[in-house]
Amino acid sequence: MDEGDVELVAGLFGRSAVAPEDDDLASGVEELVRLGRELVPPLGVERVEDVAAHLVDPAVVAAVREALRLVPLDVRVHVGEHSVEVVTGECLVGALDELEIPHARRLRAVRYAIHADDRPDGRLHTNELLTQRIVELGGAEHIEAADEVLYVLGGEGELAVGEERHQLRPGTAVFVAGGTRWTAGGVRALSVLVHDPRPPTAPFGVRDLTAEERGSATAGRQFVLGVRPELGCASATQFIGLVPPGSAPDHYHTYDEVIYILEGEGELHIGGETAALRPGSCVQLPAGLVHCLANTGDSELRLLGVFRPAGSPAEAYYPDGTPAAVSDHE
Repeated sequence: MDEGDVELVAGLFGRSAVAPEDDDLASGVEELVRLGRELVPPLGVERVEDVAAHLVDPAVVAAVREALRLVPLDVRVHVGEHSVEVVTGECLVGALDELEIPHARRLRAVRYAIHADDRPDGRLHTNELLTQRIVELGGAEHIEAADEVLYVLGGEGELAVGEERHQLRPGTAVFVAGGTRWTAGGVRALSVLVHDPRPPTAPFGVRDLTAEERGSATAGRQFVLGVRPELGCASATQFIGLVPPGSAPDHYHTYDEVIYILEGEGELHIGGETAALRPGSCVQLPAGLVHCLANTGDSELRLLGVFRPAGSPAEAYYPDGTPAAVSDHE
């Protein structure tokens, strides 16, 4: 790409959204693309680790320390020293359509915290790895291409897989491998679909989490393991997190995770922004995203998490990459 090409690309975006003296779009495009004379619109990616090596530049890394979703180059883009600003003439691009403002100077590609009440169809967070949703199981037959991990929120009923029958009640965890036919009725459940899963170690599994032992994580937090490879799901781990009042230090995980708040009040802190959490709040945390989930109440906060790849909920790292150690007495 030579200077003429950069100027041509910059001109496609129309009048700049910033003052001319501050507009470094042309040089910014050149920095982002770095493909010789060939300009290719960027692909949608979630993490800076997924960006091709020749696109990762220190100036770009500083702008994408949070989860990243680059948009196609059909909008006005201003690449500054510490941010990438995306603006359209009339409305925001599709990936950002949850925002209700006509223009924005600082946009976030992922809305990390929502509430189930805002999703009357039951569909919560979804991406190429996981789909989180609320389902009412009324006895119909189910079969999914993806693995399905469920947790019973309310009601009582029965799960049938082939000739086997299992009772369902609040606190029951269920795994059903993709391609397995099953029926269940009488319960409301949180379902997480695990897309493109690894081969399962069993076609299905059921576990009563009210009877499971607690494990320990950082900052006095504990967890109860649900669906995991030992129960048949080779791709993901389900757990209940038990968070005492207070806050843990900022940290990140190496897995992608979706969370549902079962009980308690709290806050999610990401990049200087705060979202209130209450029962029914839903959170998605891409791998590598620095965050803090705090319990702002007087009693234990309970959450249900599912993450992939499978592993331990206690695995966490501080922003500098140092492992977050678990105290011996926890």
